[in-house]
Order: sequence, then C-alpha cells, then structure tokens
Amino acid sequence: MKRILLPILLLIFYPTVVLSLQEQNPNGYVHLFDKYDFNKGNYSIVGIVWHDQRHELQKTIGNFYIDDIQVLNEIKDSWITEKPSPFYACGYHFGIFVIQDGYEIESFFINVEKDCNTVVTEYGQFYFDPSKIRMLKDKFKKPVLKRMRFNSCQEGRNYINALDKNNKYLMYLKPRWINYDGEFRFYIHCDQIEFDNPVSQQCLNSANDRISKMFPKELFVLEQSGSSSGQILITMKCKKELYDKFDLYKIDWKWSDYLPELMVLFK
Repeated sequence: MKRILLPILLLIFYPTVVLSLQEQNPNGYVHLFDKYDFNKGNYSIVGIVWHDQRHELQKTIGNFYIDDIQVLNEIKDSWITEKPSPFYACGYHFGIFVIQDGYEIESFFINVEKDCNTVVTEYGQFYFDPSKIRMLKDKFKKPVLKRMRFNSCQEGRNYINALDKNNKYLMYLKPRWINYDGEFRFYIHCDQIEFDNPVSQQCLNSANDRISKMFPKELFVLEQSGSSSGQILITMKCKKELYDKFDLYKIDWKWSDYLPELMVLFK
C-alpha cells in the first residue's frame, strides 16, 4: 500500500497533547498500556479486524482477546511505539480496545502495512513494529462475534443493558443509536461558514443553546455537516419524539432512523 502524507494542517488537532507527551518521553516513544495495573481489576484487551484490507496478518490472527494477567503484562512490556510519524492516510488493520468490567476505557488503531506501520492514539501517530503482534499471536484467544439486529433502538438498548449479566460478555462496538434514535438536518445562518472556525463554532453553540432552552430535558447533539451561501448545515441527533415537535428551524433533510444493529464479542 502506498502511503500518502496528509497536509500539515492535520497536525493542529494534536499539538498540546503531543508536546506534553514528549516532555514525559524525550525519545517520543509511548508505552501503550503503561498506565494500567493489569494485576488489579478485571481487564481485557480486545483486537478487532478493522476494514477488510485483506492483509496477511489479519487473515492469520483475526479477532482476538487477552484476559490472562501474565499475557496482559507481556503485552504491556512489549507494545512500545517507535518515534512519532507523519499523518499518513493508510487506513487501519486492527482496532485495539482496553476493556475493564465490560466497559471500553481506551482504544487505538494499528496499520501493519510495510510502508506505513503506524499506531494512532489519543497522543498522536507513531511508528509501530507489527512483529510485536506476531510474537504473541499464539497466546491470543478467539472471541465469539455475534451480529445482532433489533426491531427498535429501545429493544437494542435493553439488550445492551442486560449484557453485564452474561459472564461470557467481552465488549460491543458502540452504535450511534445507543443514545439517539436517528438524525435530521437543517441550515442556520452564519457569517463564517468555514469548518471549525471560531465564528462558525459560535453559530453552532448559539443554535445548541437555543434548542436546549426550548427543550431543556431532551438529549441531543449537533454536528456541522456542510455549508452553503452564508449558512451552516447542521446534523442533529436525537430521539424521535424531539424531532416530531421540533420547529425552531426549517428542516431541510427529514428524519432518518438509525438501523438498530450491534456487533458483540463474547469469550
């Protein structure tokens, strides 16, 4: 896979954290699991094949999990990044999730292609040697993956709420419908329409405040999805009941239900 160097603009999303990290690690290396005491607490590490890029290592290893304390400490000692890397548009082969008592507490994503070999974390992007995965593959356990489809979002939420009663439960990939039934879109006027511009963010915050004031007990989230001629296109995620009574802005894209599907992993 040919790696593509992304524009330097992307670096603006990480400067504070990366600088702080380099103060702690002069060489820029990161111990990915250093902050976890695997000898205490009910920890697991879960690896999920991420995107079907058909890499040899994906085929060899597939999805995996680790819950043995000795192996958890082995991976803690060995999974250390190399130096920070530029931001390549390489995609990911594995999603890695740290789980405690059935709850995801951290995730990062690894590319194992020869010309990329990177891991993307909350601290930035770093080179990562895929042999660190291969060396422990015989100690990985295979999870049972189930794909569920429900008749409604609420039925799916009820299923998720009952998962902690199953002693074989590992984790689920958090779906969009965990808090919201669907989404719709509308435009708001804004003098500055550039994405992530402070003025456009003020416009978004103003719309958020107006909706919160009109519907103080309703759960929702707003995202900027585009712009056109002095307007920002807003995607609003919420419950269907809120959409049915929403009249603050002219709705341009009508309601779209989320499909209540779920991927769950069990031991």
